[in-house]
Formats: sequence, structure tokens, C-alpha cells
Amino acid sequence: MSVKSTMQFEIAARPAAVVAALVAVEDLPSWSGPHKTVTVESRHDDGRPHRVRADVGAVGLTDHQVSDMVWHGDSRMTWTLVEATILKAMDGTYTLEQVGEGQTHVIYDLAVDINIPMLGMIKRKAAKVITDTASGAKAARPGLDKVREFLRAGDTLTGRHLDDRARLKSALRSPSGCLEVRGADTNNL
Repeated sequence: MSVKSTMQFEIAARPAAVVAALVAVEDLPSWSGPHKTVTVESRHDDGRPHRVRADVGAVGLTDHQVSDMVWHGDSRMTWTLVEATILKAMDGTYTLEQVGEGQTHVIYDLAVDINIPMLGMIKRKAAKVITDTASGAKAARPGLDKVREFLRAGDTLTGRHLDDRARLKSALRSPSGCLEVRGADTNNL
């Protein structure tokens, strides 16, 4: 059973800068918890990664993956799983569109099929780990932690995008958050 997921978000950077981050696949282990090692085995003529080998951990398992990447200028990157020990198939796409000066709208599509017998619920959790990592939804947010220190009753924290607002409310209303404790609220422009 293949699990499909789509996530959309905005990044405060031009598409070329987002592509530069995607090109730096060897840096994945420094910011993506599931990625243990990443090696570029071959590159396209323009220097962008073509074949990538990675050790990726999710839901208590480590998969040894080889994927091929295809680049479509600064607007799209796709990858297809070539071989793996746990996954049967994985196809992913980042589609990038500049939506303003220094803003990029990202659509992240992923289809994953696991090679070992596993409950659908666990497969969906593994896919969620992958999409959360790709979007930064579970990334450390030291800036948000700093904001938490200063919020007081009556303060309004403003986000520019609905996605920001949902993440802010979720992060700040969590047990480690402060909105309910201090009586602050969020607002969206």
C-alpha cells in the first residue's frame, strides 16, 4: 500500500536560494534528524546531485537508500528511489514558485511504499516523519523559544501566513508553550 502526502508552505527566500539548500543534500544530517549519512555518488553536468546514497532512520528502523534526482531549473526537483532495504518505492517532488519579493511557495509531494509488512497506521506515521522533516514542521525554532520568554498577557503575536499561525498556535499552546498560561493570543495578517 502506497502512502501519499502533499504539504504546502512558504519560505522567506527566492526559489534559487531554496534550490541551493536542496542541492546541498550532503548537509541533510546536520538539520534532518532521520538522515544519518548522505553521499552524492554522481552529479549532473551543472554540478547538481544526480545519484544520492543515504542512511535514513524512521519509526525505529534504518533504511539504506539510493535515489536519482532530476532538476528542472529553479522551479522543480524530483527524486525516485532506485534501491533500498526497507522502502519498496519512493517518489518525491519539490515544486517552487516565487510569490513575492524574497518569498517562495513550496509544494512537497511524496509517495512511499514500504517493502516490509507494516500496519497502514505505522506507514502513515513514517510518511509524516518524512514530510515534517522536509517542511521544517518539526525543526528546532530558537527564535520562537526566545519569543516565548517575552510574551505576556494582552500581547498579540502576529504571523504573516495561515501556515505560520497554525504552527505558532500549536507550538505555543503545547504544554511547554505559554499562550494559555500568560493569556497572550496570536493574530494573522
